[in-house]
Amino acid sequence: MKILKRILIVVAGIIVLLSIIGLLLPSKSHVERSIVINAPIETVFDQVNTLKNWKKWSPWYKKDTAAVITYNNIPSGNGASYSWESKNKEVGAGTLTLSDVKPNEHITENMAFKDWGDAKAEMNFTKEGNATKVTWIMDSDYGWNIFFRYIGVFMKGDLEKQFDDGLLALKDASEHAPVATESGVAYKVQVVDDISIVALAVSKKGTEQTIGKQLGEAYGEIQAFMTKNKIKQMGAPFAVYPVFTPGGAIELEAAIPVEKAVPVSGNIKLLEVKHPHAAKVDFYGDYVGSAAAHDAINKWVTANNRKIIGAPWEVYVTDPMVEKDTAKWLTEILYPIE
Repeated sequence: MKILKRILIVVAGIIVLLSIIGLLLPSKSHVERSIVINAPIETVFDQVNTLKNWKKWSPWYKKDTAAVITYNNIPSGNGASYSWESKNKEVGAGTLTLSDVKPNEHITENMAFKDWGDAKAEMNFTKEGNATKVTWIMDSDYGWNIFFRYIGVFMKGDLEKQFDDGLLALKDASEHAPVATESGVAYKVQVVDDISIVALAVSKKGTEQTIGKQLGEAYGEIQAFMTKNKIKQMGAPFAVYPVFTPGGAIELEAAIPVEKAVPVSGNIKLLEVKHPHAAKVDFYGDYVGSAAAHDAINKWVTANNRKIIGAPWEVYVTDPMVEKDTAKWLTEILYPIE
C-alpha cells in the first residue's frame, strides 16, 4: 500500500508540475510568414480567392491528395467555402470559409476543425513594384486551456514550415500562370475546375447599348423576388451570354447565386452553371473596355489547342454603387473549355 501511495503522490506531483508549467506557457500564438512573388497582384490574389486553385499550392492539400473535398456553390470571394475529410490524422476534417475579402488587398480564412475547434488566418497582399508581397498570418488564443498551450508551443514551428511551403507553392503557381495578350495588354489566364453554381436568373434580349439597362432591370426583379421569399444571395451577380454579336443582337441570362434550388415563378427561372473547366481572366476597368479581355481568352484558347464548349459568363465582383473609381471595378470573365 505504501508503494501505491508513493506512486500516486509522484503522479499527482507530476500533474501539478505540468499544470504549473502549462499556466506559465503563452496563452496566445502568432505565426507570420511572407514572400515576394514576381507576378501581378491580381494573379496572386486570384490563386487564393478562388478556392479550387488551392489544390495548386495549399500545404494541407499536399499532405493528402486523396482527401475528399466538397465545395459550396460560391467559387470565390466572400462566402466561398469547402469541406474536407481525410484519413490522415494530420489533415482530419473540417470546413474553410472566406470572409472579409477585399480585392487585391486582404482575405480572411475561417477554419472550423471537426476535432480541434475553430481557427482564423488571414492573407494580406501589397504591390512591390511589378511584384506582389503576400503575408500569411495566424493568431491563436488558447485562454486557460493548458493542453492547447502545450500544443501551441510544439506546433508553432511546424505551422511556420507549412506556411513557408504553401507560400513557395503559391509563388510557383502565380509566376507560371498562363498569359494572354490583346492590344499590348497582358492578361493572366487561370484554368478553373469543377464549376457548379445555382442561381436565380432572368432572360433578356437587346444590343450592346442596352446591356447595362437590361442587367439593372433583371437584377432588380431578382432581388425583389429574393427579398419577398427570404432567399439569401450567395455570391456576386453574373451574366451568361448565349448570344453576343458585336454591334448586333445579344441574349443574356442575368443571374444571382443562391445556396440551393428553390421554387420560382414569373420571369424568374432557376439557372445551373456546371462545367468541368473554364478559362478565366480578371478584368479591371469600365465594362465597355472588356472586349479586349474576351479577345485575349479566345486567342489563348486557340494558341493552347483548347476548345470552348459553351456560352461565356461575366461575374460582376465590384459594386459600382459602392466603388466609384472605374479602374478598380473587377469583372471575372470565364469561358467553359474542354
